[in-house]
Amino acid sequence: MLLPLSYLDTGERYKQIAFFVCISLGKTELAARLRWKEDGINTYGPATVAYE
Repeated sequence: MLLPLSYLDTGERYKQIAFFVCISLGKTELAARLRWKEDGINTYGPATVAYE
């Protein structure tokens, strides 16, 4: 979620982004992806499966 534009005491502008890291645990694998809101709708990044 892109939060409103903020200002530092020095007058510099910055933006903040809020997101969640979603982790799925399977029997033999682990998958993680990012989740954020765009226009009030949950949006997900691609899942990554880690093997060892």
